[in-house]
Amino acid sequence: MLRAKALIGLAAAILTGACIGGRSEAEETDAPKMLIELHAKAYVENWVVFGGGIKEMYLYQPTTAKRTARGTTTVWGVNMPNPDSTDWYGSRHAFLESKRKRHESTSGWERYFYTKVQWEIDCQKGQVGITQMVFYDEDGVVIRSGKPSDDLEDPVPDSNADRFLRSFCNQTRRRYFREVFDDTTSSSEGNR
Repeated sequence: MLRAKALIGLAAAILTGACIGGRSEAEETDAPKMLIELHAKAYVENWVVFGGGIKEMYLYQPTTAKRTARGTTTVWGVNMPNPDSTDWYGSRHAFLESKRKRHESTSGWERYFYTKVQWEIDCQKGQVGITQMVFYDEDGVVIRSGKPSDDLEDPVPDSNADRFLRSFCNQTRRRYFREVFDDTTSSSEGNR
């Protein structure tokens, strides 16, 4: 839990350019710079946490929401490594292992770090879809991108898509990254 607090401190140092003895705080850690930057943005921009996978957390960026011509809404989400992970690259290892289990090639994915997902939502009909996915390496370079579908579907109950739909369409159900971080750090400080 203290690792999450350290990430936000490091993120603040990156955003402000703070230095210690001529070196930035970010240079003093083993945390990937991209991880620090993602967590800083999630905290500062108040991203919403809605789910997760193996060693990942799934968030969306409310400020990117746009109405479409067909009356739905699109919004960008980010699947990023969990800040409490004991292994900065755990989500990459899990991602590569899942590809191997499905007998898919892992070539080109060795530096995978996070994914941006564009969701499309119809709150009235209770349907969602993923319209774009962009996969990035730890330097922020695009590995691959694609458009899975333009179709909206009823989400599987209790899935990440279902949690996303409920969180997006009902603001009272939103859990902001800042709240998750603050809860995590305050509970870990109480345990010392």
